[in-house]
Amino acid sequence: MRTILVTLSMLSLLALGACGQPKGPFDEDDSNAPSGGGPKANINATVKGKIVFEGTAPTPKKIPTSSDPGCMNPNLVSEDVVVSDGGLEHVMLFVSKGHEGKGFDPKTEVVTLDQKGCHYIPHALTLQVNQPLRVLNSDDTAHNIHAHPMINAGFNESQSRKGVETTKTFTKEEILFPVKCDVHNWMLAFIG
Repeated sequence: MRTILVTLSMLSLLALGACGQPKGPFDEDDSNAPSGGGPKANINATVKGKIVFEGTAPTPKKIPTSSDPGCMNPNLVSEDVVVSDGGLEHVMLFVSKGHEGKGFDPKTEVVTLDQKGCHYIPHALTLQVNQPLRVLNSDDTAHNIHAHPMINAGFNESQSRKGVETTKTFTKEEILFPVKCDVHNWMLAFIG
């Protein structure tokens, strides 16, 4: 599985500079920074761009699902490389510098990874440390969710029927790890 992870140095500083911030977002005298444990980031920035795929995109491989009538997805194809309007999908950006020693309050909104049509939706997602992840089985068949992190604790849990939900959080920063379904070996997603 080829998933692109783009590492950008100093991206946060460039994005904030482009927004016309008069001072750095982590300045000690920032009135928005809570006391104790180092300054907290209380900023919003938007980074826009497009990761372009050059050349001819590979033809997605059809995935046969007829072995499990609960999958009901005759048009399922691999998501190794997905190109749409010349842009590469399922790309994660990682800001590697510029935020050292700064704290970020974890988001409380729940991020959902759905098992629907016998594939994971979305194929790639990002979370903050301690942000809740809900994994849902929307299919009329059994799945299991098998996470393979290198730093956080892994898990392998069955979801035996439609509507079953599992909620997890990850307590340590981790760049990227796969989540698989051992029942349907083609099912693969990535969490950053």
